[in-house]
Amino acid sequence: MTISIPFLRHTAILMGGTALAQALALLAAPVLTRLYQPADFGVFAAVTAAAAILSIISTLRYELAIVLPKSEAEAADLTLIAMGTAVAFAVAAFVLPWLLPSSVERLLGPLAPLWWSVPVLALLMASTQILNCVANRHRAYRAIASGLLLQQGGTAGFSILIAAFAMMQNGLVVGRLAGQFGAVAGLAILLRYAFAARGALNWRQIREAASRYRQFPIFNVPYSLFGTVSKEFLVLAFTATGHLSAAGFYGLARTVLTVPISFLSSSLSQVFYKEAATSIGTPAFESLMLGLLRGIACGMAPLFVFAWFWSPLAFALIFGENWREAGQYASILMPMAFLALFTSWPERIFEVRSKQQYALGIQATFDIASLLTVILLLNNGYSEIAVARAYVAIQIAYHVSYLFAVFVLSGLGARRYLGFLLLLASAVAVSLAIQLPIQRYGPPDYVGMLFGALAAIAVAAPCAIYSFRSRARS
Repeated sequence: MTISIPFLRHTAILMGGTALAQALALLAAPVLTRLYQPADFGVFAAVTAAAAILSIISTLRYELAIVLPKSEAEAADLTLIAMGTAVAFAVAAFVLPWLLPSSVERLLGPLAPLWWSVPVLALLMASTQILNCVANRHRAYRAIASGLLLQQGGTAGFSILIAAFAMMQNGLVVGRLAGQFGAVAGLAILLRYAFAARGALNWRQIREAASRYRQFPIFNVPYSLFGTVSKEFLVLAFTATGHLSAAGFYGLARTVLTVPISFLSSSLSQVFYKEAATSIGTPAFESLMLGLLRGIACGMAPLFVFAWFWSPLAFALIFGENWREAGQYASILMPMAFLALFTSWPERIFEVRSKQQYALGIQATFDIASLLTVILLLNNGYSEIAVARAYVAIQIAYHVSYLFAVFVLSGLGARRYLGFLLLLASAVAVSLAIQLPIQRYGPPDYVGMLFGALAAIAVAAPCAIYSFRSRARS
């Protein structure tokens, strides 16, 4: 069997937890959009973006190496290194406004009064990353799923309560802090057995572990930093230039679109990383990866093409009429989000192959191009919509190039890459052929959207089932 039973079982656990967590977030979103204004979402998106960037730097990416050592002692040393550097960075960032008050206020603009929340959230996010990697090492996938549920449930619940009872300002930010703290506390309790056997600290061994896995801070930090900055730069740029509503529209659109991406990434990446670390280069691994890619392509193309056509109307219906513009951003982001389905979870192949420099080179090239383009267009007075379109065009080229490197390093090669692109284009073309007549000639408004949704599901479900079953039988 191509796809092993343990792989399927572990993936199913993470998929279940991720699905429930994302469902909580989606169910809460229509309530939150009626309790908070677009500008509130803009501030929340900016705080989260800054914290995500800081969390990437703070661990020096040593947490990614936790799954690799054969020795539990060495894995524990890597955990200590990642946690220690995360605390140090958070403390330094927290005291920065007191050391350079005028510079920080000028640089942060509307974000300055909430800067205290950025290092706190960054430390909680970094701690979650570290604990997830510890759980992955011990195949404690139920703990990872529980952490996701605690994070999303806590964030949604506290954000709604704060707004409903008018407890304080910036309820979205405080809610995220509460949800992230719940995830860290839950993971720490569930994984306490993993730390129970830790003996006295051996600083020599800790230094040796830091040196042995130095490729992670050397290559993975800049690679991840480029990717996170590029991903968050539009939110930060809109916020810095005073376009808080645009940042909120873009932030909500991206949040909704990242649901399927996060679902696949959270469900597959941890298990896939462990599978790649043990079996990469074998025919079984190549068949596993190709089967997953083909199944995702056939199953998701009809749904994403449907969303591309109908997002503005859907956002107005679900989140309220004043969020229709967020649906326009969602349509613009749709091609990039679709391609991210194929690059978000196999990225750890670069670590397994010790070829992080390739990922860094690809990431840096396209992210620098994205940043320069956004700055140039905003400085020349282009609209936020035009800036988003240019950003997406560059990111499409990035995903196509990145996927080629994944195919080569995984052993699939250029020929299979071209074959997969042909399959992908065919799936999109068929989906367009179905949706275009419905959108152009079908019933107007919500009735037409319903017909489009039913058509997309009717095509996606059997295609995905057939693809995965045929790969499993092979």
